Amino acid sequence: MHKKDMEKKIEKNISPDRQKEIDKMLSGIKNNEVFAENKTLSSSQISKRGKGIEPSMVVEKFTKRYKGSKIPAVENASFKVMPGEFHGFIGANGAGKTTTIKSLIGAYAKFEGSVKMFGHKHSTAEAKKHIGYIPETAKFPKGMSTFKYIAYMSYLSGMSMSKAKKYALSKLEELGMKKVMWRSPNTFSSGQKKKVLLAQALVHDPDIIIMDEPAANLDPKARFEFFEDLKKLQKQGKSIFISSHILAELDKFVDSVTIVDGGTIVFSGSIAEATSNFDLEYLINLDNLDEHNKVIQILKEQKIEYRVERKGIIGKFLNNENIFKFMKNLVDAKIIPETFKNKKMNLEEVYKKYVVLGSRETGTGKAGA
Repeated sequence: MHKKDMEKKIEKNISPDRQKEIDKMLSGIKNNEVFAENKTLSSSQISKRGKGIEPSMVVEKFTKRYKGSKIPAVENASFKVMPGEFHGFIGANGAGKTTTIKSLIGAYAKFEGSVKMFGHKHSTAEAKKHIGYIPETAKFPKGMSTFKYIAYMSYLSGMSMSKAKKYALSKLEELGMKKVMWRSPNTFSSGQKKKVLLAQALVHDPDIIIMDEPAANLDPKARFEFFEDLKKLQKQGKSIFISSHILAELDKFVDSVTIVDGGTIVFSGSIAEATSNFDLEYLINLDNLDEHNKVIQILKEQKIEYRVERKGIIGKFLNNENIFKFMKNLVDAKIIPETFKNKKMNLEEVYKKYVVLGSRETGTGKAGA
């Protein structure tokens, strides 16, 4: 049925305001706007992950075996991180995240496969110029102030002492640490220690920041501030590569993700790509109970899986054609929802779907750190 035919069927006995709502909805159907959000990558994601843009990091067929173990900690892992991406490396404890990260930064020299940073082998001096690393736990020398520590680390990186002192002062001020810079970092809270580690990691102005569970032991306020600092770095064009098993903290920040389960990569790509592989869930809100019941009947007739929540009806659609047919049936029934919008999957939902899928299809279940 064409848009004009739909309009003719429902234009009778409808107020002008209601008719405007109908016209808007039909226009959305015609232009494929109703379901564009969940099926289309943003232009920035397309350009970053398209041809012609050199990745910040490329990992190919990475396998790490520990001495005396028959089962690899990580096996045949391949993924990439693009410039300016906030990339989550997620998995349960023991999935292989720390093993992979220690190999990326050169702590584990022996492994199979390839790791490159901006086209350079990860173990070369040229590659290491691009990498800033923040470990899970902090260890600082005794009897040294935070200012002197950052200045000293800057000096060791190749700065003159005068430049190192200027960097330490400006970076600690930028991170809100100026008032405590003469205190030993060993006296700091976990959140303050993490900021010192961040200042240290940025000494040589790296292009990619690699972190292993950086929000561990941080209180909610410190965690929020730390992620806001990372977001600022991303806006400067730096790639953020962060491992975590606490998915709620990453959900608002990541735009791409690699999911590891039992030492095997079960997905790697943009969040848009991750969610597009599953049923489309839409929230449907109605004016009244009668319309609510009619919509449920339409869903049943179309054999569309649904559930009723406090916010409204959640319909699980298989594809765009499925959605179009449903919208057509609503129009035929003279029902215009107050709300019909994509119910965005959160990171935990994405993770659970891929872990179940990966375990079923690849038989994952190997142990890794």
